[in-house]
Amino acid sequence: MKAMVKVSVAAVALAFGAAAYADGVTMYGNIDIGVMSASKSCTTMTAGGACTGTGSVIGLQGSQMQANDFGLKGSESLGNGLTAGFDLEGGFNLANGSLGVAGGNSTTVYPTAVGSPNNSSLGSYAGSIFSRTADVSLSGDWGTVAAGNQVDPALIASASTEPRGLTYSLSLLDAWVLTSAESNSTGSNFANTLATGSVFDNNSLSYSYSANGLYVGALYGFGGIAGSSSAAQQTSIGASYTYDNFAVSGSFAKNKQVGLNAGSAVDGSQIADFGLGYTYGAWAIRAQYGEFKDYGLATAAGTGGNLVDDFKVWGIGVDYNTNAANKLNLSFYDGKNSSAATDNKTQEIALMDNYSLSKRTTVYGQIASLKLDANAGLIGSAMGGLFTPVGAIGVSSVNGSSSERTTYIGVGMTHSF
Repeated sequence: MKAMVKVSVAAVALAFGAAAYADGVTMYGNIDIGVMSASKSCTTMTAGGACTGTGSVIGLQGSQMQANDFGLKGSESLGNGLTAGFDLEGGFNLANGSLGVAGGNSTTVYPTAVGSPNNSSLGSYAGSIFSRTADVSLSGDWGTVAAGNQVDPALIASASTEPRGLTYSLSLLDAWVLTSAESNSTGSNFANTLATGSVFDNNSLSYSYSANGLYVGALYGFGGIAGSSSAAQQTSIGASYTYDNFAVSGSFAKNKQVGLNAGSAVDGSQIADFGLGYTYGAWAIRAQYGEFKDYGLATAAGTGGNLVDDFKVWGIGVDYNTNAANKLNLSFYDGKNSSAATDNKTQEIALMDNYSLSKRTTVYGQIASLKLDANAGLIGSAMGGLFTPVGAIGVSSVNGSSSERTTYIGVGMTHSF
C-alpha cells in the first residue's frame, strides 16, 4: 500500500505533480500514449463533412487503450455498515497537457482536416477539470446510491462482454461516445460536455449493487430545463453477471435533447446491447450485439428528433494468454446503418497485443483494417475510432461515393498510478 501523507488541500498534489495524499484520500490515474498511423485520412473536406482528399497520417496518439485521466477518491466509515464516499476524475490530452480547446467544446488530439466546418475534433473530454466523474455516494450491504456526474451504468455493464474490452480506440466504446455526442443534450450543467448521456451522465442520481459476480446499475439524469421534466433527461440501466467461466451482460440507455421551443424535448439517442462471454484456460471469447440510434438535432421549433443513424453491429473477440504477462486479442465487427439510403456496412478486423512489464505498466501494439461503405453513417464511421489520427474516421463514410479501407497501426505504453 502506498504511503499516505497528510496535506491540508489535496489539490496541492496536483499543482506540484506529486502523488501526495490526504487522510482517507487516494490519488489515481492512467497515462496512455503512443504512435499511431492511418493509411487514409481526410486532407480536405467540405462544409458538410464530405472528404474531398485523403492521405496517410502518423502522429502521437493518446488513449489508444485507456483514458488519460487523473482523480481523487476517498471514503469514510459512518458505522452501522454505512460508508460515505466521493470520486473526482478528469481527463487530459497527454500530447499537450490540455483539458480542452479554445471555446471549451472538446479536447482535441489533432486539429481537424483543412476545410473542416469545426476547428476542433471530437476528443475524449470536455474542457473542465472533473468532466469524467464528480460524485458523492452512500453505500452499504444493500448497494450504493450516488449523485453527481457519473459513468453510465449501461456502459459499465457492457464492458464485461465487449470483444476488445472497450479499448479507447477501435472498439464499440467509440460508437457509445459519438452517439452520445450527437444527441446534443444541453440541460442543467450539460454545457460543453462531449459525451453527455450514455457515457458520462451529469446532474444524475444512480443506484448500483455489486457482489458475487453480479452488477446491477440504474441511473436517472435530471434535465433541469424549466417547463419540461423530460428535456435533456437521461435514463439508463445495465446488468452483468459472471459465474465460473461464463459472463452475460445487457444494457439500455436513452436521453432526450432540448427542443428549439422553450421547455420542449425531442429524442436524442438510444443505445441497447447484449453480450456473452466464456473463458477456458488461456482462452477467452466475448461476443456482443448492439444498436446505436442517433436522432440528430432539432431542426425546427418544437420539432426534431428524426432518426439519423440506426447502427446495428455485432462483434466477436478472442483472447489468448501466451504467458502470464502477454495477451493477444483478435476481434471482428460487422455493422449496418439501417437509416441510410441503402443498408451500408462497416467492417473491422483488429489484432492487439498487450504485454505487462509490471502490475502498473503495459506496452501494446495493434493493427486494424476498417472497411466503410459509402454513406455508412456517422455512428458506423466511429468504429474507426475517435482516438485515432484525425480524419481517419469517416473517410467516405458520410457522403462518399465508394467503399474505402483504412489500415491503422499503433504502438504505445499505458502506466497506471
